[in-house]
Amino acid sequence: MDCSTGEFRFPLNSGFWQTKIGRVETAERVDAASAVAAAGASPGLVISRISRQSGSSSVLTVYPVDAKERHPQPGVKRRGGGMRQAVTLLSESSKRRMVFTFRNVVGLEVFLHLTYPGKPELVPTDGREVKRHWDNMRRWLVRQGVAGGWFMEFQRRGAPHLHIFLTGPIPKEKVAAAWNRIAGQDDPDNLMAGIRIESMREKHMPAAYAAKYASKSEQKDVPEAFQNVGRFWGLFGGLSVEPVVQVDNQERLDAATGEVLPGLAVPAARVMRGLVNARRRAAGRPKFRDSGRQGFTGYGCGPAMARYLERVGESAQAAGEETGT
Repeated sequence: MDCSTGEFRFPLNSGFWQTKIGRVETAERVDAASAVAAAGASPGLVISRISRQSGSSSVLTVYPVDAKERHPQPGVKRRGGGMRQAVTLLSESSKRRMVFTFRNVVGLEVFLHLTYPGKPELVPTDGREVKRHWDNMRRWLVRQGVAGGWFMEFQRRGAPHLHIFLTGPIPKEKVAAAWNRIAGQDDPDNLMAGIRIESMREKHMPAAYAAKYASKSEQKDVPEAFQNVGRFWGLFGGLSVEPVVQVDNQERLDAATGEVLPGLAVPAARVMRGLVNARRRAAGRPKFRDSGRQGFTGYGCGPAMARYLERVGESAQAAGEETGT
């Protein structure tokens, strides 16, 4: 049993509503356990803690594939950790964010590879130069009407290599001419070298590739001669991960009945925790017992939780109609 099916119990006022969710089929769903394991995280939950304190702040956000429950502090703005230090490696937390991002971003259709030709003298050894090339290439791609996401890794010969997912097709000849011009390699013999474009056969390819990318640590090791590596991945062209639905734990007034209803976030998070723990049991893993306020991530729970909240809304509307209000 995974997050695509389950029997849910949802508390509302003095009673319980029972809503059965059938299997939710989605082409975007990938194997959550393998993707998270490849990113160095445990399957199912990440810091899985749900506060049971009355009146606690809770927000549950459902994305196309995954779902997150968080406990923001009311009136407290989230602050960064101060001045950013220079990036020297791809950290485990960055891997997890990358895998989550590419599991839940939508609209990517084309896979583009960019690298530098084989001549050692043409391969930059400073990340600032590589990022300057990539920034100019990224702006050129946006002017062609596409957005996307990208990863950077190093080949065995030490050359930086860019993997880019795009939201639409673009002629290979135009890409090759732009990349050779921007990277300062205006060599007719190498015009098509280091360029590869292919259409993605499956919509979940970015997620699967992100998991595979995160697992290949040897290609994230920065060569000794390479300096100022900078960021390893990102999105561009206005592309972002958009939530499907978001609910909080604030009481709300039912427009049909005038009743004060409890917030949905904490009960829905309990449902999601039950789904993930069922999957953990099926995999022979111990049950996770929450005991805090940090929240958790349910990998693969997005479609089922979206359908669950939709059914809850339909049940509430039907109850209001039965009362004649």
